[in-house]
Amino acid sequence: MRRVRMLAFGLGIVGGVIFESPVAAGAWTAGTNLGVGVLSSSEPGGNNQVTVSWPIGASVVGPFQPGLRLGYVFDDDENELFVNTSLDFVGSNGQSLTITSNSLNFQHALRSGDVSPYFDAGAGLISEGGTGSTQYDWTFGAGTGLRRMVSSGHGALRAEVRADVLSTTLGQSALYNVGLQLGFDLWFK
Repeated sequence: MRRVRMLAFGLGIVGGVIFESPVAAGAWTAGTNLGVGVLSSSEPGGNNQVTVSWPIGASVVGPFQPGLRLGYVFDDDENELFVNTSLDFVGSNGQSLTITSNSLNFQHALRSGDVSPYFDAGAGLISEGGTGSTQYDWTFGAGTGLRRMVSSGHGALRAEVRADVLSTTLGQSALYNVGLQLGFDLWFK
């Protein structure tokens, strides 16, 4: 729980500095990710799992990809700082399972305009806890894709190929997720 609080505190400071800066005159964004992914283990002979998510979210069966995207596009419309986040909670008969996934990412569009290629990268923390215990794992990844502006610059559609690694802390093998993500964002200018 301490790591989650530290991450939230750090994101709050970064967000406060960036979003309250008079230099930054861009747009807030809110959106979601939809996708297809292949989750695989780093163990030789490990099983692969194909996931289809609408929207993508941290889930008991994977792909451990956040589904809600909140961000800020700087005034050049090329650089964006965004947080991907999700929460899943299951409870029954006094037992519970909670999975949260939060990552801080940077996206750079190679040019401004109606259609633009981009790349992004980020890192975050996934917590998985049940009644009495919680495990924290780091995740990091990168992707590349195309962004199409819509509604006179008040929204964007995205298509991205992304690869992520989920490091495990309890001696288990790392997990890899490679997939195609489709998304849309509203831009609040």
